[in-house]
Amino acid sequence: MWKLRALLFIALGFSVDANSQAPQTPQPFAYPAIQSNVPAVFDTDYLGIVGIGMTLQARTRLSGDQVFDPDGNVALTIGLGNPRKSVGISVAVNIYGMTAFRGRPENFGEGTINVTFSRALGDNLFAGAGVKDLTGWRLADPNGLQSFYAALAGRIFLSSPDSIRHRNALFVTAGMGNGRFRTDEHYTLDKSGRWDPFLSLAYNFAPPASFIAEWTGYDLLLAFSLRPIPSEPFNIVFGVDDLTEPRRRWILGLSYGFSLGNSNFPLPSLVPPPPAPQSSRI
Repeated sequence: MWKLRALLFIALGFSVDANSQAPQTPQPFAYPAIQSNVPAVFDTDYLGIVGIGMTLQARTRLSGDQVFDPDGNVALTIGLGNPRKSVGISVAVNIYGMTAFRGRPENFGEGTINVTFSRALGDNLFAGAGVKDLTGWRLADPNGLQSFYAALAGRIFLSSPDSIRHRNALFVTAGMGNGRFRTDEHYTLDKSGRWDPFLSLAYNFAPPASFIAEWTGYDLLLAFSLRPIPSEPFNIVFGVDDLTEPRRRWILGLSYGFSLGNSNFPLPSLVPPPPAPQSSRI
């Protein structure tokens, strides 16, 4: 009898040890935002996923010689589809005019609606198309101009998979658009006009941080994207825009994402980005 008890004790010991050594299932990980001005089409537009955000800028292109003439805009985005099963759809409401006396004058309450469609072409490749400023209210140039676009977005892993939940990655978004995405040479206010290319590169070099470089179609932006609280889908984007212009624009964007239904973001996923800085091209 004692031999049977000894065998059971040994077997139980091996079982406990095996369970203690079993690899843990990686937990969901949401990357920081991967763009600022360039449209978001990578793994987005899921039903019930909501993003709220605000972007502030130190000056606009209308500020003349003023170094500090702040302006800002806010946005609310809600997903209505599923790009991995059918088509991703999202609708965003923008409020461009936060004041009537700083930044762009007399535009308090000005707002527009954006619509985006996206589709997964693989685990790490997405296609998307949409229109910014489809319609709006209290519109003035240039936000009264519709901007259509189409883009491809992909992710390239730069580290091998292991037991940890995070892998460094390079995100690439390339596309073409008209309206606000045109070069200064091609830009007019009377029509959306011809299509010009845009490009975004985002290098996720650490779990909470990415470096972003963008050609928006008309200027160059460099920025950092940061998730300061790992357990929360809260994002900060800080950078400098208009690097091809004589005067730069410092920007600060904040965003937060949550789900109206599921407790977790769809995987793989990104924290919803802040809205693009308010356009001030005249």
